[in-house]
Amino acid sequence: MEIPSRSMILVEVETESGIVGLGEVDAWPTGDQAVISMINGKFRSLLLGEEALDVHRLWDKMYKLFISPMGRTRGLEIYAIGAIDMALWDILGKHLGQPVYRLLGAARDRIQAYASLGYVPLDEIDATVTSVLEKGFRAFKVRIGVDPSLDEEIVKLARQVAGPDVKIMVDVNSGWSARESWLRAKKLEKYDIAWIEEPLPSHDIVGTAELAARTDTPIALGEHQVFNRYDARDILLSKAASVIQPDMRVGGISECRRIADVAAAWDVPCVPHFFGNCLRLAAMAHLLGSISNAWVLEYDVSINPLRTQLPIDPIEPVDGYVSMPQKPGLGVELDEELVERWTVRD
Repeated sequence: MEIPSRSMILVEVETESGIVGLGEVDAWPTGDQAVISMINGKFRSLLLGEEALDVHRLWDKMYKLFISPMGRTRGLEIYAIGAIDMALWDILGKHLGQPVYRLLGAARDRIQAYASLGYVPLDEIDATVTSVLEKGFRAFKVRIGVDPSLDEEIVKLARQVAGPDVKIMVDVNSGWSARESWLRAKKLEKYDIAWIEEPLPSHDIVGTAELAARTDTPIALGEHQVFNRYDARDILLSKAASVIQPDMRVGGISECRRIADVAAAWDVPCVPHFFGNCLRLAAMAHLLGSISNAWVLEYDVSINPLRTQLPIDPIEPVDGYVSMPQKPGLGVELDEELVERWTVRD
């Protein structure tokens, strides 16, 4: 799968004392430029003069004013809050001289990473899987559902190349129909899949719950279904998923931590979805460094200069593991020359 370009909305929150907190949210094509005017407009005026260290109080203030009363839990507002929340945690960590995961209550200093591959054509599976294994990964995720008739062949070959001890996850990306999903999932059970991600369209939680009841393979949901702790609760109550995958772009670190805690009450792993840039990767690493119900971190291995070149010290797996950043805050320092060169202004 070729991704010709990457973009992000960089959010900066500055305190009176000069501390600058950094956050990010998706730009086109997975996001919306309207978030810029939303942040600079109603959110900026709401936060001016506030105490930046009151992260949870400010989150609640933003949520209760712009989201909760109108039920806009899946609108652009929650994405704006997510970016601002990242920046506020960055400020808090910098102010206290501590990495965010320690402020959240450290559970670990490093975590296993899995290579997130996207869609790989059948004739490239051998070389691609071999490449990620050579880089030290002992777990990877491959996209299926693009041509469902090839799903089993892709997974079969991936397992043959990887061997029996490597974890394999598959992402259907809503590519199956409810009518055929059970038969397709059943065919994959013999390949020992760690989870099937988003098998059905995001609105079909009932159908996904029915599928989960009929297959032995765990179902993972979150990227397009979990926007807050209440979504996580409802999915768990419906038994539609046994892996919860929030994304840092919705609600930021604060709400994803709450989602993780809800999942923990059901003894369910929280493995955030990630297909983004350097700041969101750092935020995810800090979250996973602070919770007990996580066993792996998603690492997008596609070419992305906003993840690997924009930060001065990028987060990269070593022997298949990612270490939590140790610098204060999110621990991300951007190359200001690249920020200036790559910034597009209206």
